[in-house]
Amino acid sequence: MEYFYELACHTYEENTSYPLISQAFFTQEEFEKLCIDACNEVLKSLLKAEDCKLCGYYDNYHDKVHLSFEYIIHLVVEELEKKGFKQITFAANFVPFSWGNLFDREDWGDHRDDLDYSLIEGLAKELVEKVSQKIKERDEEIMMKE
Repeated sequence: MEYFYELACHTYEENTSYPLISQAFFTQEEFEKLCIDACNEVLKSLLKAEDCKLCGYYDNYHDKVHLSFEYIIHLVVEELEKKGFKQITFAANFVPFSWGNLFDREDWGDHRDDLDYSLIEGLAKELVEKVSQKIKERDEEIMMKE
């Protein structure tokens, strides 16, 4: 049996995710420990590396070194691969821009791509109209109560 795991990092606006698979089952706590151990292995390897250009930076203003997980996540994946994890390759994906209004083709137009427009155009017009009306009525009712 194969088990799925996710190694990821995020900000308020971005997410980097590595879906992984393993023959071994790990609890949440065990997987977290494996990831932390892998981070320590990465730090050890950075001590030996001759070139650490992509491994953080020194912040003169705050007088401290900044090394975020985002800088090393790909190296952590490599360490986990040494322990038997494999990256999952997806046959296909569906990842539309998440902030755009599904009912307004022009909303966030500069940030949308063909998939976003295919999604908007593929929505059943009758459903869009009914859901739009329901949302509008709900919000009008809420405003009347306030």
